[in-house]
Amino acid sequence: MKLTGSGPLIAIPTFTWFIIALFISSAMKPVFLITEEHYAYLVVLAVLMLAVDMANLVSCGLRLIKSYRQKVLITDGAYKVCRNPIYVSHILLTIPALSLLFDSWLLFSAMLVAIISVLIFAPREYKYLEEEFGDKYRNYVKSVWIKFI
Repeated sequence: MKLTGSGPLIAIPTFTWFIIALFISSAMKPVFLITEEHYAYLVVLAVLMLAVDMANLVSCGLRLIKSYRQKVLITDGAYKVCRNPIYVSHILLTIPALSLLFDSWLLFSAMLVAIISVLIFAPREYKYLEEEFGDKYRNYVKSVWIKFI
């Protein structure tokens, strides 16, 4: 398994749908508009969400790189909450933030595509981790707070 895991397999359908939804939203601008009067508030909220997402990405990403090189299973920090904190962060922060920046309700639908993609492709990572770490990984899966993702 590569360091990127299932990330590219999850990103491709999510990004593709996001671009399609962006074109649809642009073509039907008033239909999917979130707000006409308070766009500045959306921008502020989106920037804050992206800042939190970037902090999580850097934190989890650096730990992931280190653990991958050392062949160590990460079981604490954000990884104590769920097995895929980077995917979850993108679903709960990146996609909504970009939806706010582009001022379109339709773009939020990319969250559903991302969730479905994670549910389809992440099990490849789980299988690899179970083969690599055995009981340690199985016990970790039982201990995470959010088990389905």
